[in-house]
Amino acid sequence: MKIKHCYNILSFLSLAATLSACRNTDGSLTAAQMNTTINTASSSMHDHSQHKHGNVDITDFGADAAVPAISFSIKADSMSGWNIKIHTQNFTFTPEKINTPATLGEGHAHIFVDGYKIARIYSHWFHLKALTPGNHEVRINLNSNSHENWSHEQKIISATHPIIQH
Repeated sequence: MKIKHCYNILSFLSLAATLSACRNTDGSLTAAQMNTTINTASSSMHDHSQHKHGNVDITDFGADAAVPAISFSIKADSMSGWNIKIHTQNFTFTPEKINTPATLGEGHAHIFVDGYKIARIYSHWFHLKALTPGNHEVRINLNSNSHENWSHEQKIISATHPIIQH
């Protein structure tokens, strides 16, 4: 068990070194660069960008279950990156319940940039670091405590916004 633990630490350190070496001159990474770096740095580490958690449908909790909704606004940060304010209805962020069974209207969110998952979100605010110049798409999905995407009528409950990094 100790050998596996040391291997995981070494894999993480290798990933961290690779990420810091692969930054653009302005310090940013594209989502594709982050994904490629993560995949090549250590195949033993869990790559969330390609991981599929599955879905849990609101109707599984009854035909009259309140359907969660999400929207968000993005504003350029005066220092760098973007500030994101998440608005939800019929949904509560419950980070203290992570990895427990799905409970209707509770959980966390996953944020994606250009189709690649970059983080979990446990509250209504998130700071997105600067991206490479150009057009990007930001998507946020609502997820259950057990990590499945919340869905309704087989559609993942999410919101998407385009942004342009100058």
